[in-house]
Amino acid sequence: MKTTLSILLCMLLAYPVLSQEKITGHQQAEDPLYHFVSKLSHIKSLAYESTFRQKTLFSNDTMTSFGSVVLQKDGDRISFMQIISLDKNHELVYMFDSSWTINHIKRERYFIGEGWEISAGSQLSNFLPFTLFTLDSSAYLSAPSREIIFEDDEIKTVSLDILEKPKDITGIRYEISIAKSDSMIRRIVEDFAFGAFNDNLYQDRVMYNYIFPQAITVKIPDEWLAYTVIYPDGDQEAPAERTTGMEITKEVFLENLMLLDINEKPFRLPTEGMAFFDLWYVGCFPCMKAAPVIESLYNEFKQKAHFYSVNEVDKDLSRIIKFKESLGISFPVLLNRGEKLAPRMSGSAAYPAYFIMDCATGKVVWWDEGYSEDTELKIRKAFETYL
Repeated sequence: MKTTLSILLCMLLAYPVLSQEKITGHQQAEDPLYHFVSKLSHIKSLAYESTFRQKTLFSNDTMTSFGSVVLQKDGDRISFMQIISLDKNHELVYMFDSSWTINHIKRERYFIGEGWEISAGSQLSNFLPFTLFTLDSSAYLSAPSREIIFEDDEIKTVSLDILEKPKDITGIRYEISIAKSDSMIRRIVEDFAFGAFNDNLYQDRVMYNYIFPQAITVKIPDEWLAYTVIYPDGDQEAPAERTTGMEITKEVFLENLMLLDINEKPFRLPTEGMAFFDLWYVGCFPCMKAAPVIESLYNEFKQKAHFYSVNEVDKDLSRIIKFKESLGISFPVLLNRGEKLAPRMSGSAAYPAYFIMDCATGKVVWWDEGYSEDTELKIRKAFETYL
């Protein structure tokens, strides 16, 4: 049923954008939703608390839940999102183009998928009206089909309507209350009647205690790294716990290693010196934790070794580039489209994985995998031994 509501809301808000009649200056001055969209276009980050009440189909009871939302925007897109339940046992998180739900009781991380849009199916997403908070301000220029139905010294409430309603949905009520003081949404009421079921669905979302921080530091809590990772297909990835770097117990040679640069062109590796490789994939929390550590080591040891950041899992180049830019990786990012290197080291596909290779012979002299608080120390010790 949540999908039906999401589609309906998109229809409600799409109609005003597609209309050809332009808003006049007087209409803009009187239009609270216009002021909200305009203000939101200039806000980089915000946080608020929310109460969500809902009466579902075939029920006379109204369920109430509480949560808090932290949001960082890049234009009309969400770049970071964190929604936390009142008891702090569950979280919905979007970062580095990946959406996750976190269950702190079970100590599990569930990978939902790529992009923030896919997280709209989570119950915690009820606290964030995605469509309203991602409206394209540059396109919001046309006269909407709505009217102001209530106004006092603090609030203006507008009612939205559409001309073409779904046949099985009637009595649509969609009201948005916006504060005059800061032009932010304070309440959203949705009420729809479903003729086929002779019943209605009601939702009431209240938003309060807004704050607008200058910036949000996107940081992955260390405790999450100890959680079991669960993927949509049911596969699980147990947390890696390793405290020492790995000496090579069998000889591994990569003399014919073929890698591509970020433009998917063949990359020629050096034939002399030592090279350090960091293997990762987009959406890997330990990889995100390790990236700034590796970047710091690069700045310190770049005169003694070649450094390469290698993605050997993802196919979407735009996501790889976004990962690189978001984490500030300044040394070469390469693509491995051939046999994966991580399993050749350990026999498993655990990431991140690291290794040091003698460029003259292609021999791997040291490797390690996973992330822990002593990852930097282990790599430093390896550098002292092999560089």
